[in-house]
Amino acid sequence: MFIDGSVKADLPMQRLSEIFNVNTFIVSQVNPYIIPFLAGDGGGILGSQSSISGKIIAFLHNEISHITNLFNIFGVMPDPVERVAGIAKQEIKGHVTIHPKVRLSDYLKLLRNPTPEYLQDA
Repeated sequence: MFIDGSVKADLPMQRLSEIFNVNTFIVSQVNPYIIPFLAGDGGGILGSQSSISGKIIAFLHNEISHITNLFNIFGVMPDPVERVAGIAKQEIKGHVTIHPKVRLSDYLKLLRNPTPEYLQDA
């Protein structure tokens, strides 16, 4: 009956547009699994959208979306795959997206409590 909006519908822009008649969104994106895919916004560690890695990521995202849409149309998508596809296809950016600068080394410290020195550096 209920779905965790922070996983499957991280940015409920469509719903907010309908309820509050808004059309511009400022997003603070801090999910560690999303930040690498913010290529082109100056913070993606996988490259900008004009780089080869950025183009490959965009291509893969479009292909996954297309294939999962076809599976949905023909009704052959297994339930667990549909859930994962919903997460992969969700919108992760707003009109303005604010996110922290992340280095690859930060992911090694993801499950540790931050030290005061680390917070000063961030």
